[in-house]
Amino acid sequence: MKSLLLIGFPRGFTSQAYDISKGMLPFLKESGIAAGEVLNHTRNDAIDREYPFYLNSTSAKFEEAYQYCSRILDQYTEGYLIKEVIQPHIVLRYLYENPDAYHVVFVNRPMAHIQFSLDRKGWGFAGDPETLFPAFNCFPSIDVSKAYYDADYFHSFLKSIYPNAVPHNYLTPLFIELREKFLADFNDNRWINTYRGIKNLRLFKTKNLSNTNANEPLGWTTAKQAKVTFDVPEGTPAFSRVHLKTFLSRCFSDSSLRVTYTVEGAQLTHVYSEAREETPIEIPLGKNIESPCTLTLIIDNDKVISPKELGLSDDARTLGIGLSAIGLFDRKEIRPEAAGAEKTARRRPAIKHKLKGLIHKVSRVLRP
Repeated sequence: MKSLLLIGFPRGFTSQAYDISKGMLPFLKESGIAAGEVLNHTRNDAIDREYPFYLNSTSAKFEEAYQYCSRILDQYTEGYLIKEVIQPHIVLRYLYENPDAYHVVFVNRPMAHIQFSLDRKGWGFAGDPETLFPAFNCFPSIDVSKAYYDADYFHSFLKSIYPNAVPHNYLTPLFIELREKFLADFNDNRWINTYRGIKNLRLFKTKNLSNTNANEPLGWTTAKQAKVTFDVPEGTPAFSRVHLKTFLSRCFSDSSLRVTYTVEGAQLTHVYSEAREETPIEIPLGKNIESPCTLTLIIDNDKVISPKELGLSDDARTLGIGLSAIGLFDRKEIRPEAAGAEKTARRRPAIKHKLKGLIHKVSRVLRP
């Protein structure tokens, strides 16, 4: 029996579609890899090398990665259910060269929902959706906007491929609760305790920030001082912290960059000493901010330099820190690790007191 391969975008309902398909297609085997992502080296322990996600044909390692990944895909063509979202260009070429290898289904979630979900994480599209969407849409597509509400629709869709597909009502109270919360947030553009991508032009106005290309999820500061002005819409709950997701330009991989962030009078200075994929920065405001309001974030770099000057590329812009997303967080929100530390701190005096009493008792017993 030919295997089923689910394809789509990250944050594209693919994991949910994978779980639903497991319930409706119990005769297909699981790969034993989380979410069925057989090409994901962070999940598949059998992969003995690392390739960057979203490699395309212009990438230096594309051909090598394609040959390697093709051998993995060859292993799952009969009787399996698998999923792929992190190497679409490799999979599309594989399917072009092996058109009968898999039953393929595109999990087609509304692009606006995907963008909103990515924004809430502070992520951007790793690939170009305008190129990938038409390629994905050449395959049979499951309409996620219908699957949100209709389990029979999903069952009928899979039954057209696998006549033995069984009904499975995945519309549990939890599923419905999460669906309604997401759609409410989407319709309200609510972003408390979440991030928004810096490319969301409805919320941000920038000065001295620019992108290398349109698909990048971030902007680089191009001067010693940059500004980001953002409007917090009415109805956003009060918040007391601003979180930033920042990137260090490769220009400073062998040096350091001191950056001062200022918003609402609160100031935080961070020294970047090595290039990292992402660095979260938290700025406590010291007070609750009520919406609607307009905030201005000021970014002061102690120095900027161009990739061209360093011989890295032809990019003559001077670059400082990169910024991909801004988040608003409530003071009452306590991270699990912080809550655990707070709980331990509260227990510490009591434990110390009990130990002191125990030592006293033992010393009395052992006293000659």
